[in-house]
Amino acid sequence: AVWYHGDGGVWRNQQLFRVGLAGGDPERITREDGWHVAMLAPDRHSFVDEWSRIDEPPTTTVRGADGAILSTIAKGRKELLESFRLSKARFVEIPARDGVVLEAMIVEPRDFDPRQRHPVLLHQYSGPHTPRVLDRWRWRDQLWHQRMAQKGWLVFVVDCRTAGGKGRASACAGYRQLGRLELRDHEDALDGLVAQGWADPARIAKLIETAGVVRVSLPTKTAPLSSTVRVGARPRSGT
Repeated sequence: AVWYHGDGGVWRNQQLFRVGLAGGDPERITREDGWHVAMLAPDRHSFVDEWSRIDEPPTTTVRGADGAILSTIAKGRKELLESFRLSKARFVEIPARDGVVLEAMIVEPRDFDPRQRHPVLLHQYSGPHTPRVLDRWRWRDQLWHQRMAQKGWLVFVVDCRTAGGKGRASACAGYRQLGRLELRDHEDALDGLVAQGWADPARIAKLIETAGVVRVSLPTKTAPLSSTVRVGARPRSGT
């Protein structure tokens, strides 16, 4: 049999599957929604699984070949985070102007009031087939998003069509035109967010990560560029 990770039709998830060498329908081994990272034993009779969700720190278990939990190695202790009053992250889908569905995530500021307009931080990466809108625990980005939400920002994470992790066709849409569709998708995503009535179009910061460099800009028709925030390069080891 061949064992592999797949999303099972839910783009922000990762599950473990198994399919026979002769073909046939794949069998889903892990059952919990969210993100599974499986490491198979040499005999394929068991595997170590690290499972998490956007609001669940990782739990590591040993599972049988049928996905049943045999023992727990380390359990995520969500209760340790309760005193921080973390904001709820929610997943949304936003249609682009040509009907393509863009995956996005919103982290609302603490004490969010939909009757008011809030400053927005648009966080993106946008490299081909590198989704950021995932139902998994991401220590660095997630806790930073929470810190910005505590400061009153509405954090908006969006995957353009080439970054969404939806297969070769979506990733290759940027072939020989990298940046054109990505920028258009982010314009459409911001238009959709502002249309909700609680995002301030005059206060939108756009944080872009690429090749280890972080910059802030806003080249969109939704809100003219307002250079009120500057973020320098983020160093990486060996560079």
